[in-house]
Parts: sequence; C-alpha cells; structure tokens
Amino acid sequence: MTSTEYERIKAKIVKSKETTARAKGAKDRILEQLEKDFGIHSIEDGKEQLVIIRNKIEKDKGKKDAVMEKLEKVTDWDSI
Repeated sequence: MTSTEYERIKAKIVKSKETTARAKGAKDRILEQLEKDFGIHSIEDGKEQLVIIRNKIEKDKGKKDAVMEKLEKVTDWDSI
C-alpha cells in the first residue's frame, strides 16, 4: 500500500466517522422530540404508539362513516 492509498483510506474513515456522528445526533434529536411530544422513549415505544394511533384512526373512520350515513338519511339533498 502506498502512502497515497493510505491517506485516501484514512480520509474516508474520517469522513465516515463524521457522517456517523451527524446521523447519531439527528437520531438523538428526533428521539428527544418524540419523548417531549408523545412520551416515547425508544423506537419500540414509537412502534407501539403507531399501532395505537392507527387503530384509533380506523375506529374514528368507522364513527365518521356512521355519522355521515345518518346525516345523508336525514338530509334532503334535492333541496340543496
């Protein structure tokens, strides 16, 4: 290995470490914000919360559909 190859590899390692540090910082900021906003302390907590939210959305869609059906039955759409 020549000194040029060594320096090139060394520079790639330094750049990789910097990229890794930035990614870790971004991940930490995201987790801090999730903890602040939703009480989520880990990715696993986030996945559990996501399932809960999706289930609530589906339940709310069902309620909305039922209300819309009742509204359509009591509304005279021809007069509008």
